[in-house]
Amino acid sequence: MDLTNLMRLPDTAAEILCKCEGNLWLESLKSLSDTAADSLSRHGGRLCLSGLTSLSDAAAENLSRYKGELNLEGLTSLSDAAAKSLSKHKGALYLNGLTSLSDAAT
Repeated sequence: MDLTNLMRLPDTAAEILCKCEGNLWLESLKSLSDTAADSLSRHGGRLCLSGLTSLSDAAAENLSRYKGELNLEGLTSLSDAAAKSLSKHKGALYLNGLTSLSDAAT
């Protein structure tokens, strides 16, 4: 489902979207609540969140449970806790926007 122009994702909408089949393109989102990340972690297709510029540690932990292709190319940095959580992700993970990682995160 192409929702490229969606700028805001209420938690209730994320709960509905996680049940949709196919890919979710949410490239314009700039932020994602921890609750919405938890809902989206249950989605079955590809998940493109390349517009996110930051991610809380809790949201990263929630997204780490996602089992499909996860695009987070908009992130330029990650906390050590978020990096550790995302390292548990099963599937393709795109973090091409990262400019650096701490020694603890590598």
